[in-house]
Amino acid sequence: MDLLRPYLIPLTHSLPLPLVRLGHSLLGPACYTQLLLHLDIRPSSPCFSLAVSKLLGLGIIALASVVKVPQILKLARARSAAGVSVLACALETAAYLVTLAYSARQGFPFTSYGETALIAVQDLVVCALVVG
Repeated sequence: MDLLRPYLIPLTHSLPLPLVRLGHSLLGPACYTQLLLHLDIRPSSPCFSLAVSKLLGLGIIALASVVKVPQILKLARARSAAGVSVLACALETAAYLVTLAYSARQGFPFTSYGETALIAVQDLVVCALVVG
């Protein structure tokens, strides 16, 4: 990392303001400064653990955005919902919505429950295709 530091520091110090704000909101000002401005990336650091946790959460959210897409496409192409239970679909959607409401009400960070929101929306689409 020391070999790359002279090349990376000018890049990290000239990030566009929206990316700086995003970094501050995800990591907090202290960890943003430590990790991105000083490039102090030690695995034993609490900021490193926070960054890994946030990146994993964002990765899970990104992947959750396509979880139900194959089922949605199959139902749309077949124009049939044979074999898909309306009750099961409704219960699954209700479970996601309850989990989503609880997590939001408790003030959990979105990176810890964001995938629930995306899957719930996709589940609503599946239910609409099953019912319709």
